[in-house]
Parts: sequence; C-alpha cells; structure tokens
Amino acid sequence: MAAYDWRLSFAKLQERDRFFSRLSKTVEGLVKVSGEKVVIVSHSMGGNLVLYFMQWVEENRKDPSWVDTHIHSFASIASPFLGTPKAISALLSGEAKDTAEMGLLGSLLDHHITPFNRRKLFRSWGSSLAMIPR
Repeated sequence: MAAYDWRLSFAKLQERDRFFSRLSKTVEGLVKVSGEKVVIVSHSMGGNLVLYFMQWVEENRKDPSWVDTHIHSFASIASPFLGTPKAISALLSGEAKDTAEMGLLGSLLDHHITPFNRRKLFRSWGSSLAMIPR
C-alpha cells in the first residue's frame, strides 16, 4: 500500500515527502525479498500517479530498464488518464455539480462553502491540473 496526499502535484509529492524515492525503494525491496517482479494495482488518480512514477524512476535512477526489471504489470481501475471534463468547471467557477445532486447535503455544502471559496480551494490543490482533459 502506498498512500499519498492526493491534493499535491506529483512533483510536490517528491519534493515534500520524497514519495517516489520511497516508493522505488519499497518496490526494490519487494523484488529482492520475493525474487519476483511486483504487480501494481491503482485506483482513480493513483493510475496517473503510477504512470508519473514509472517515468520519474527511470529518469532519476538513470536506469531506462528499471520498470522492466522491477514491475511485472500494472492494472488501473477507473483512472482519469485523459482527464475529466468536470475539472474545468470546478477550477473556473467552483461548480460542484456532483454535490448539488446530493439534495440536503449539497445545499449544506453550498451554504457553508460558497462557489468562490470552492474555486479557491480547488485551485490550491496542485493535483487539480492533472485532471484537466488532454
């Protein structure tokens, strides 16, 4: 399990937490102990994170065969590889259509966190930019 702060941009994860350095050491340790390559399973934004990690590790380890040497396969469940259209409206206006459809809970959210404040919040998350459609 490799939990991460999904609000941060991928580059900031490494800068602040050394996340990719630690993840590469974990994978290397698993391969050393088991004698087999690892299988990585991710969900949602984790799929984008794993793709970033595989590029990052080969560039930063200066080993273009690192992924082939350590990773058997990668399965992603519901990852937004091409982004998601609702990210644009969230970043531009603070719109949260999904929560508006939640009835009373959506009303409470709108009352306590205005669209203006939601927009500021969404824009403060470095990971939001990774969700813009490509």
